[in-house]
Order: sequence, then C-alpha cells, then structure tokens
Amino acid sequence: LAGLACSLGIAKIGFHVDIIESRATWLQKGSAFGLAANARKALKELFHDPGSMDKMISKGILVQGMDSYLMVWGNVRDGLLEEVAKCPNISIHMGKTISSFDDV
Repeated sequence: LAGLACSLGIAKIGFHVDIIESRATWLQKGSAFGLAANARKALKELFHDPGSMDKMISKGILVQGMDSYLMVWGNVRDGLLEEVAKCPNISIHMGKTISSFDDV
C-alpha cells in the first residue's frame, strides 16, 4: 500500500514512476486494519477523483466513536490501483524483479 500511495504522490508532482512487482498477478490476501481520519485526509490528497476515495471508504466499516474505518487490505490496494491506472506517468511492471542497477 505504501508503494502505491508513494507512487501517486511522486507522480502528482510530475515525475514518472515505475512500479516493479515480483508477482505476476495481484493476490486477494491481506488483513483488516483501521484507517483513521488523518490517513483518510492524506489519501484524499493523492486521489484524483474524490468519488473514488469515497467508493473505497464505503467498503469499510465505521468504528463507532473512533472516526476510523475498519478496512480490508485488498479493498484499499484495489482503490489505490484504480487511481494508479488513471496516471499516465505511472507504469506497473508485473512479474519482474531487479537484481542490480547502475548508479549513473
């Protein structure tokens, strides 16, 4: 999740981002976690379409008295992937690994 969120932020300021994912396909794995108000505010800054953010949040469960949502990891990942797909300056390379790189 952190890599997808970072790629959106970096792309938003004009850089091209290449995401390298070692798996050939995305898995429906993951746990649930709390998404607090400050995390939602940070994500809202990254989403191009506020409606997409609302759609993702609607899949969570509001924790009464906490202003937090219980979210399934895969739903958040999928919401971030939808936003990444809208960014022309982000490329995802599935089933790839990096064994070395040259610092030029």
